[in-house]
Amino acid sequence: MSVLKVVQDGPTVTVGSAANTQSTALSVKTGIYRFAAEVAKGGAAIQIGGNANATNSSLYVEKGESIIVKGDSPVRMGITGATAANPVVFTVERSGGNHNQIKVGDFVTVTGSSVGDYNLSHVEVTAATPNTFTIGGTDASGFSAFSGTAEVRNSMKYAIMPKTASGSTVHCTEVQVVVS
Repeated sequence: MSVLKVVQDGPTVTVGSAANTQSTALSVKTGIYRFAAEVAKGGAAIQIGGNANATNSSLYVEKGESIIVKGDSPVRMGITGATAANPVVFTVERSGGNHNQIKVGDFVTVTGSSVGDYNLSHVEVTAATPNTFTIGGTDASGFSAFSGTAEVRNSMKYAIMPKTASGSTVHCTEVQVVVS
């Protein structure tokens, strides 16, 4: 028998019309999500990704129902350096022969830097090497020098497209499947 263990509560999206609406960002910890649509409004199509856009052909969850969706696998790496330049380039920790798992087009969240300017939420990676990744939309030339360490995780958003003009409310929970 399998059960679900809640890892973190994700953002709830509420929309009062049949408009595509995107959630706030969520750092990926397991990559498995439970989406539930409230009974009070209609169901919704759901799309997940870095810059998600739901359409009528996206995966659908009916009001009062829930679904489990597997997204991207989690990526979590230590950061040992960053340039105070435009664009900002982060250096990843390479202990034990591990290499950079972050790719161009990924969205990431950087946390834990003692220099707060380097803590970035849901930004797109524009370049990557085995040792570094670049955030092209961030000008760090005015930042203080990076010191200490930080952590980077891939991040995602989800979008909903309600089926009817009455809208929808969808809750997201990141879960872990536990086999007993």
